[in-house]
Amino acid sequence: MSWNIVTQKYGLPSGLEGKTIDKCGFAIVAYGKVGGLEMGYKSDLDLVFLHQTEPGMTRGGERSIDNIRFYSNLGQRIINALTIHTAAGTLYGADMRLRPGGSSGMIVSHIESFEDYLENEAWTWEHQALIRARPITGDPGIISQFNRIREKVLGKERDPKVLKTQVHDMRERMRKERLNHESGLFDLKQDRGGIVDIEFLIQYLVLKNAHGFPDIMVWTDNIRLAESLSLEGIISGHESQILQEVYVSMRQVMHRLTLQEKKPILPGNRFLDMAKAVAEIYDIRLQPDNEIDDETTQA
Repeated sequence: MSWNIVTQKYGLPSGLEGKTIDKCGFAIVAYGKVGGLEMGYKSDLDLVFLHQTEPGMTRGGERSIDNIRFYSNLGQRIINALTIHTAAGTLYGADMRLRPGGSSGMIVSHIESFEDYLENEAWTWEHQALIRARPITGDPGIISQFNRIREKVLGKERDPKVLKTQVHDMRERMRKERLNHESGLFDLKQDRGGIVDIEFLIQYLVLKNAHGFPDIMVWTDNIRLAESLSLEGIISGHESQILQEVYVSMRQVMHRLTLQEKKPILPGNRFLDMAKAVAEIYDIRLQPDNEIDDETTQA
């Protein structure tokens, strides 16, 4: 719908072969819970818009505009459609902050600029986010380029000690900023052994090992990522099972709390054993002072 409205008003960017969506020179990449096929109630849509137009003007519409402005208008119209207010409330929340440059960056990025940013400017946490990213619609040519870029960036060889320190420090900084509750309670997301610890641990292991085990970066959801890490012998089957079962259990409770419009905080004893099991794996694998060989399965 957005494509039809914009092309009717401005025509097509110069260089496009036709009006069909499979040749539109534009693609949408989903990150986060959408990209990871794990949407919950009230989940925001973490999106990145990509294009591959060259300098020029549109043609064939009511008025001509710059090609890049055309795609910016298209992106904004898509956001407006997704975030429309209805009688039941806002349709979705759209979060575009994962694009190059964050909130101050262009709303639509050229695919080549996107690649350059990820290779030369992106922080480690942005590479962590890329693990969860997948194209959801658009030009097959751009989708193919994105998949190539994702594989190249995630699969690059990294210094394991530097990576471990960066991921661990980011997690502890996040915990310090976001964890705030009374003693005796447990935050399903931010407490030790909670959901975000599982996500960071899996992301660390993928970034550390993808260079030698490319199959572990195929999936974007935490369950199959954990399975892949086990199949490649990077973690044990027992560790993988714990991470999967705890992740699913905590997410299920979070869904119920969201429907009740409650915060994801519960009495600590309810998840004591689960959180302890995850924290033990986290400490073994992700504490900077632990020298375990992550490429060796633990019995």
